[in-house]
Amino acid sequence: MRFSEGGYVECTLLFFKALTPLKGSYYSSGFRWGSRCDRLRTRRGHPKQQDQITDQTKGKQAAMSRLRIALLSLVAVFAVNMFVAAVASAEGPFWHVGGEKLKQGSKGIKLQSKGELILKGELSSKPTNIKVVITCLNSTSNGTIDGQGPTKQGQDKGTVTYTQCSVVTEPEFKGCTVVEPITTNQLKSHLAEAVVQQKMQIVDLFEPSPNPQLEQKGETPSFVTIHLTKCGLAEGLWPVKGSVVAQLAPQEEEGQEGSLYFPKEPILKINHEGQQEVKVGLTFNGLPATFTGFYGARLQSGEKWGVFRQ
Repeated sequence: MRFSEGGYVECTLLFFKALTPLKGSYYSSGFRWGSRCDRLRTRRGHPKQQDQITDQTKGKQAAMSRLRIALLSLVAVFAVNMFVAAVASAEGPFWHVGGEKLKQGSKGIKLQSKGELILKGELSSKPTNIKVVITCLNSTSNGTIDGQGPTKQGQDKGTVTYTQCSVVTEPEFKGCTVVEPITTNQLKSHLAEAVVQQKMQIVDLFEPSPNPQLEQKGETPSFVTIHLTKCGLAEGLWPVKGSVVAQLAPQEEEGQEGSLYFPKEPILKINHEGQQEVKVGLTFNGLPATFTGFYGARLQSGEKWGVFRQ
């Protein structure tokens, strides 16, 4: 009987191996060789048949590989979508009122200062800069806190008024005063996060509302314009621009009265809307300035409220 080349060689090797004495009858090895060779020959078959089987096997393996790639792609897309959804759901922080997230609508809020409010800045004037410190004993604000949907951070808006103010300059200009009341332009603010005292906390970023007319002229809106009189070289109208950040309390709980604190060491970097370390800061006539003060805050409805990350 004819064997394929591969089958012949392998059967021959098996034959010689079978001559090795085994336990039991010598001839039992020959029978073992024959049965194994028959099975081997049957399994291997003709070379052309073997090639067909190999091609079929390769085809199945290729199909399985394509299927695995497709499944892995679907898993990857699903994972990315889940990640994006998780990031979106993690945005915020949010206002909470009456035990629920304020997703839509507005709630009236009133601020009342507690203690002195101090604005420190400089005016550029040759031969030296003039330092200006404005201290006000009273300040109030009426505005709203606003929901922006289930994922966007809470916002608020309003104006602030300052009274009982005094001015100190260096060098000193006797009789220097500031025109009162000092009332800001319309302000907008939104919740964010910042590292305060080595801990990530929820904060409120205040800045002037957009003014399309000024923007068309290439100018930026201001918080307020300070009018100093009888101040020698410091006399005039001086814009306060940029942004300022307040710490908020309570956090992750509700209360009838909250607070806003503008610290002596200004917060100059915040995280909001997925951006990392956005730089912020206040300016007085274009030079760096600081604002310090403390406010108590209550909703006009008397409801409990607070700020939360979720």
